[in-house]
Amino acid sequence: MGDGIVEDNRKVVTVSNGKCISLEKKFKDYKGPNLAKHSSFDKYSLMGLLRKILIILIVLIPIVVVSILMFNNYKNIKINGYSLKLVVSKKCSKEKLYFEGKNSNVYLVCLDSLYLTKKGEKISFDKYLNKYSNDIEGLFDDITSNLKNKDSFWDGGTTIYTSNNTDLGIIMCHTVDGNRDIYIGKRNIEYKSDYCGRSEVNEE
Repeated sequence: MGDGIVEDNRKVVTVSNGKCISLEKKFKDYKGPNLAKHSSFDKYSLMGLLRKILIILIVLIPIVVVSILMFNNYKNIKINGYSLKLVVSKKCSKEKLYFEGKNSNVYLVCLDSLYLTKKGEKISFDKYLNKYSNDIEGLFDDITSNLKNKDSFWDGGTTIYTSNNTDLGIIMCHTVDGNRDIYIGKRNIEYKSDYCGRSEVNEE
């Protein structure tokens, strides 16, 4: 006898393999899918995900905080009441000549330009340098007095000036050949072999 459903005067029964089983009992005994198992799986998956997010936050938050503090601690370099601002290049290429002075040329390294601000006034730094074209070194001596870190070289006295609390770096050339050029960049500026009137050929 095949499976099927028959109905008597008392209740509906299902017939399976020759046995009559009350539908009422069948539905009562049916427990449905094991939702508890799936709920447990989802619970532990969610906990694992939250744990991973927490670990990422623990790692990233100190980095972000330190970066913000470093940025906020950067101080403006003051020049006769003006604040010196850097316009950083998107792509860092070869240094470019920024200003030609009587005894010193000024180059920018990984910077597009410089400008000064004071009480809403904004002027280009090269225009400001025109006032000191005969004494560029004197002006930059005042600027570098704000930069406490110094690294001097063997070529006669060339010095890199940087500071932990500003993003400015300056190389003041002072070679035995009399070169007095100036290179302005960020605090990670490096003294390259072709700076200060030197060349790769001369270096060899």
